[in-house]
Amino acid sequence: MKNQYLPYLAIFLSITLFLPSCDKTPQEPVITCQSLDKFIQDFDQKHDAAIDISSFELDNQDIYHFHFFDGSTISLHKDCIDLVSINEEAWNLEIYFKNTPQTRLYNYLGKADIQILENPESWNPLAAKLNVKTLRPVRLGYKVLGPSPFQYLYDEPGKDQNLQILGLYPSSTNQVELQILDANASILFSDTISIQTDDLNIDISERKIRIANKAQMEEGFTLVSSRNHNAPNIPYMIDAEGSVRWLLDFSAHPILNNLAYDVGMEQLKNGNLYFGDWTTDAIYEIDFIGNIINSWDLKGYDFHHNVEEKPNGNFLVTVTDFNSFHINGNSTIEDIILELDRNSGDIVNIWDLKESLDENRISLINNLNNNPVDWAHTNAVIFDPSDNGIIVSCRTQGVAKLSETNELQWVLAAHEGWSDNRSGQDLNDFLLQPLDANGMKITDEAILQGQENHPDFEWSWYQHAPVLHSDGSLYLFDNGGPNRNFGNSTLYSRAVGYKINGQEKTVQQIWQYGKERGQACYSSFLSDVDILEKSNNILFAPGASVQHEDGTTGAKIIEINTDTKEVIFEAWIIGSGGQLHRAERMKLIP
Repeated sequence: MKNQYLPYLAIFLSITLFLPSCDKTPQEPVITCQSLDKFIQDFDQKHDAAIDISSFELDNQDIYHFHFFDGSTISLHKDCIDLVSINEEAWNLEIYFKNTPQTRLYNYLGKADIQILENPESWNPLAAKLNVKTLRPVRLGYKVLGPSPFQYLYDEPGKDQNLQILGLYPSSTNQVELQILDANASILFSDTISIQTDDLNIDISERKIRIANKAQMEEGFTLVSSRNHNAPNIPYMIDAEGSVRWLLDFSAHPILNNLAYDVGMEQLKNGNLYFGDWTTDAIYEIDFIGNIINSWDLKGYDFHHNVEEKPNGNFLVTVTDFNSFHINGNSTIEDIILELDRNSGDIVNIWDLKESLDENRISLINNLNNNPVDWAHTNAVIFDPSDNGIIVSCRTQGVAKLSETNELQWVLAAHEGWSDNRSGQDLNDFLLQPLDANGMKITDEAILQGQENHPDFEWSWYQHAPVLHSDGSLYLFDNGGPNRNFGNSTLYSRAVGYKINGQEKTVQQIWQYGKERGQACYSSFLSDVDILEKSNNILFAPGASVQHEDGTTGAKIIEINTDTKEVIFEAWIIGSGGQLHRAERMKLIP
């Protein structure tokens, strides 16, 4: 029987790193005692230029060789020196020269002791841990070398530091440049160490990079919350070349071994990752190694789809309450939103969509006779900082804006089929009025109802992944489908941006991409749109059964210049069915 603890075992490799190596050939001839003044002058000049001594040794010819960070060496016979003393506390080298009244004191780094632990938690095979011990506190950084290098600088100095090394290449002898820096982040010394990684031996879909304009891409790696592997789901990150550079395989994890995160992983403001899990009905915060930092139980509710961090740290969560019932008596699923207090774990707010929306609307799906009935299929919730409300994506109803107290503000959806909610409100009064490119109201009833499109405006159909731009506009993934416009529509999906005036109840389409590519970007379900903060590029990710131009199927991840609509990155994922629900661009955070 396989030992269940074997994945947790690793062998420490102990390396003593001399900074730099002491086998250097002197770059200057040995200085005699008659030229001692020149020797001291050279030492003092280097010290004035902030060039520290990195190491020294006394050879079998009784010659001291002093090596400096600039790569040079100065040598002197031991007869010229009374004593060389290392002050480890001050990290200084004291040299007592003969026939001189002064003791010279120089900065000295000496050697660092490094221990390497590969795959420290077993579920992250592309990570390593370094323990670095030095004589005085230093800042450390590292750079994984390769076609898409990854580097990280640690902020806090120390004498005994543990570094999480991320971004390694699989099945490789990775070359990692370890950097020792001063308080001003100037590199005192760097040396390259080797870290070996194994084959992943995990079912990860093939990837093809079609376009990668690195100069215009948002920095970071692309996180794929893959749906290709069940029990557990396996998220991974790829670089601009399509190489997997980060991966979590929780097969051996005591808690997350059956992870099913649905929408996938996102990044908290503190840099860690978070997600909800179907199998345990809990929310988890993990670091990039895969260690659980925090978890929150959902108090008997059933998790599905999405969890969103609010600015105050609380979580908005899409859930099912199996004790909640449709007005026809059948139980319902996927129509409740919770707010979970980050600190206490208490539920502090509940939005029941049956109270605010029309639970009897069957324009996009007629399943009211099912038990349970999934009349709304809520697949996302986001926070609106303009008024502390929420915006909810209901795949089979539309997009709705709700107040903190579950009061309906507006509905973004075709006008077909709306009636009253449980409070007796006529939801037709909350439907957004579309505008054309000139800001004029579109009055054609066929367009309002959704049977036809306007050249300047289309409703979204079976949408996913709403996201607010910093300018207040709303972007989302418009999946479309054969029922677009309630008929046999051309199949296409798109990223679309809308400008919404909640007071006037108007909506204007301001941006779109994807329609022009037809089935090459069509995904009837799953999928994602993100606004990349620094570049303002759009990340567009049709995630399921996309028909690639070469005849294969899978998913696409496309980065688009918002202004020019130029594609600056395009990755194809090859595989059947649903490949991803979300894709994110982010930095690895050790």
